[in-house]
Amino acid sequence: LAMTTVLSTRRLAAAALLLVAATAAGAARAETLRYKFKAGEKSNYVVSNETSMKIDLSGTTFEIGFKMIFDMTWDVKSVDADGGASIGLKMDRVQVNMQSPLQGEMVFDSAGGPKPEGQIWQQMGAPLEAMVGQEFSLKVAANGKVSDIQLPEKVLEVVNKQQGQRTGPRMGNMAGPEQIKEQIENAFVLLPEKAVEANATWDKKTSTKMPRMGTQNTDVTYTFKGQEKKGADEVARIDAKTQMTFEPLEGSEVDAEITEQKGTGEIAFNVTAGKVDGMSFHQKVGMNINARDREITQEIESKRTLKPGKSENPPPADKKPEEKKDAAKKK
Repeated sequence: LAMTTVLSTRRLAAAALLLVAATAAGAARAETLRYKFKAGEKSNYVVSNETSMKIDLSGTTFEIGFKMIFDMTWDVKSVDADGGASIGLKMDRVQVNMQSPLQGEMVFDSAGGPKPEGQIWQQMGAPLEAMVGQEFSLKVAANGKVSDIQLPEKVLEVVNKQQGQRTGPRMGNMAGPEQIKEQIENAFVLLPEKAVEANATWDKKTSTKMPRMGTQNTDVTYTFKGQEKKGADEVARIDAKTQMTFEPLEGSEVDAEITEQKGTGEIAFNVTAGKVDGMSFHQKVGMNINARDREITQEIESKRTLKPGKSENPPPADKKPEEKKDAAKKK
């Protein structure tokens, strides 16, 4: 009986050790993160960019609040043998809300409502309006690397025309070709080349040319924090930290220096479905700018989010019948 008890105890101990080892192996198992594109599949996403700026212009301080919301449809045209896809990205709706001391509140919704007036909208409105209903083409690898972004001819024509107009060091560059491509690329998450375990990191480096200013370099470090069940799906959590540097253009009339910054992000990647369930990035940047011997200090705080679905904001209500009659009489 004693021998039997000893053997049973040993078996239980061995079984416990195997269970612990199996649990540890499961917790540390490497995960492969990949987009799972399907030819013919269409997905709706909403991208929101919200920015607040505090500007000190030679001793005069003012603040600007700015928010843009893009409703877009991803149309997977084809998928190659490696899982990469050719995608058509259509801008279905653009919403803008801006608060500035120069023009007060400025609101635009491509789904309806009045069009803003004034110099600021003349500078930035045309490229945004040109995007609506247009389809951008691009290629996306299974790991989320974006390439070969092609702007529609209508958008490219308007953007190139706007580039010839001299505007402020920040406002005039938000809808340039490089900036538009950067926004499209940011809608996808760069995933690691190989399978990763918890706390593994990988980087994404990008450079964006700023007309008349120089080059903005951005380094994003991603960290895989593990994954969890969400219903029947496995969802990976990825944290991100961003670091920006600026290289001034030689001979430029504008010189910019980043004085302080902090950038973080969170991404929920659906491993089972092979697509993003949501992402959020938050960044604070301080800059000193010298433009034609004028000192400008900027404090910029921005938030960028992406989520599946369509915008929660309903389109502007149509005019009432009597308003339509009044408008017709005025004509």
